[in-house]
Amino acid sequence: MDCWTGVLKVPLAPGSTSYCRVAVSLCLSPASKTLSAPSANAIFFNGDRVEGTKNPVIERLSDLQKIAQILVSKYGGCVNAYVIEAPVFNGPFAVYKDFIPSVNRYGEPKSYNPVGFPASNSTVSVLLNCLKEVCFSAMSIIEAPYGVLRIVKKLTRKLLPPPPCFTALCIHSCFGFAVYSCRGVIIIDVSQYPEFVSLQAKKVIPRREQESSADSVSFNQPKTYVLGFSKGGTVLNQLVTELGSLEVKSQVKPQPPSGEFSSDQEDIQIIPTTKESLLNSISEIHYVDVGLNSAGAYTTNHDVIERISQRLMQGAPGIRFVLHGTPRQWCDSNRVLIREEKDRLAHLLESESRRSGGKLQVCDAMTTANCISDKCSNKGVKQFTERLTKWSGIQGHCIEIGDGAWDSWTMPLLDQTEIACEKVKSMSELSDGYNLIGLSQGSLIARGVIEFCDGGPPVKNLITLAGIHAGIASIPFCGSTIICVLLDDLIKSEIYSTYVQEHLAPSGYIKIPTDIPAYLKGCSFLPKVNNEIKNTRNSTYKERFASLENLVLIMFEQDTVLVPKETSWFGYYPDGSYDTILPAQETQLYTEDWIGLKTLDEAGKVKFINVSGGHLDISQTDMKKYVLPYLVEQAPSPSLQIEKGPSSCRWFSAIKNSFMELVGRAEDRNLLDIRR
Repeated sequence: MDCWTGVLKVPLAPGSTSYCRVAVSLCLSPASKTLSAPSANAIFFNGDRVEGTKNPVIERLSDLQKIAQILVSKYGGCVNAYVIEAPVFNGPFAVYKDFIPSVNRYGEPKSYNPVGFPASNSTVSVLLNCLKEVCFSAMSIIEAPYGVLRIVKKLTRKLLPPPPCFTALCIHSCFGFAVYSCRGVIIIDVSQYPEFVSLQAKKVIPRREQESSADSVSFNQPKTYVLGFSKGGTVLNQLVTELGSLEVKSQVKPQPPSGEFSSDQEDIQIIPTTKESLLNSISEIHYVDVGLNSAGAYTTNHDVIERISQRLMQGAPGIRFVLHGTPRQWCDSNRVLIREEKDRLAHLLESESRRSGGKLQVCDAMTTANCISDKCSNKGVKQFTERLTKWSGIQGHCIEIGDGAWDSWTMPLLDQTEIACEKVKSMSELSDGYNLIGLSQGSLIARGVIEFCDGGPPVKNLITLAGIHAGIASIPFCGSTIICVLLDDLIKSEIYSTYVQEHLAPSGYIKIPTDIPAYLKGCSFLPKVNNEIKNTRNSTYKERFASLENLVLIMFEQDTVLVPKETSWFGYYPDGSYDTILPAQETQLYTEDWIGLKTLDEAGKVKFINVSGGHLDISQTDMKKYVLPYLVEQAPSPSLQIEKGPSSCRWFSAIKNSFMELVGRAEDRNLLDIRR
């Protein structure tokens, strides 16, 4: 689908001194290059400014037009995208004063009040003024049908020839347009004609072309997807509050005015033009890593959510809420209110979802590394270690690296490995050897301890669950959610830059198959731990890894977190292609035995185990069958677990409950279940 794209500066209302920067992507008809009615409008409210950092990754993440392009690619088809920046900034702080009247000078809301519908009215005004600006900046995309020309003829007493292929644009009265003619393009002042107060488009493609066109549309009201990133989520809270106050009204198909404008073609709206049409058209609400330094990051008003549910039960269209988050917001120990508010909203939505018969849907999606392991002193992790010790009959330990969750996300893996190395060397009880368990990202730190730790105690058995041994080809632990698409697209281009490698731990094991030279040159951890750099291969790394008594590699059959999941078995894409996935035995790492994997395998010491379940979703039965034997066989050795890896904040409570039942119970419950 062809698009018109640009970044506009538009007023919030006629004569207003408040302006918004808006990145716009509008669908065009391939044949006529005129505006085409979309299947949906995606409206994205951005957060605080991060410009001027001199960091290209952060700068790209704040590029409004880039975000608009990504939204279009995410949703596909004929979707119009509007990325809206706050009209006022106090330094870097976004202040959506026109949308949320109660905000303070830092953009933090005191409350959400539906009186006057400020957010929905401001949003409609921004959309309308965007189209007005597009009309002036790209007049050649607006053409007029014969019916409109006859109206113009009455208004202007001029005869104008109709173009052969057209879009009718009945401009909203607030535009205040005069009549212009430029190469057959006409813009009409209809401010004195109330019958033309809706913004509509006649079918762009003539009837004779409809059958052969895949881009023709036959619906009236495009859906609306609203997204709020960081502080932009406060606008979503205000819109949700206003939606809860809107009366349920039947959706009446707009009828063309009588007379000149009547035709047998369908009327199709390009954008919602009233607060009612905007709120009624919302089908998806995405909170994208929302956070504040005060209360109000998420709405927790039970009455509002209940009224929305009642609207749905009375016939209003269904709505899907998606709560996307990262450790930056949901696992910040200094801002626990964010997590509490998010959990409260999720609970309210889930309760009302059941009441509404599923018309109100909610998805709570922790993304980009989930909570990356928390702290050993936290109750869930402490009980995990204690129960594992009791289950196996051997002493278990948990290594703390830095301050827990945040450091394991931002601290380079080499630094994390050095900390782990020093800690195991200081533990006298490990001096005769120990067993090592690595979970997801923790599997790489475990391997780093084995290969890089000079003077460290020997590791007997290495057991990895969902290990990232061969790397991953996508931003980790995400999926296809909006925030993942944004991160994946924007960060990939800079993933091997020095800045990203020093500030984003997972960048140390992202391996883009089509960019191997940059990977080998810039990636700071995986090429080293896998001994991939030809002229600097270290025989000591191979010797230490090959000295393992057993290497247990557990892959999860339904794992969609790791791309590809076969990385847990050292399988990966061939260099230069995403077309196939090579088994470990066909990779150069194996055939040339860079780290001793082939040596271990030929000696029968590698156990390739495939279990049913999603990422880290393993049952007690499988744990007892595939993990326990390597902890208790022969002379028991202390067990050390490195959990600095992808596990959700809910993961620990699930582990706690499961381990309480491990001893003496046959119930087959998921042990590492990250699902709710």
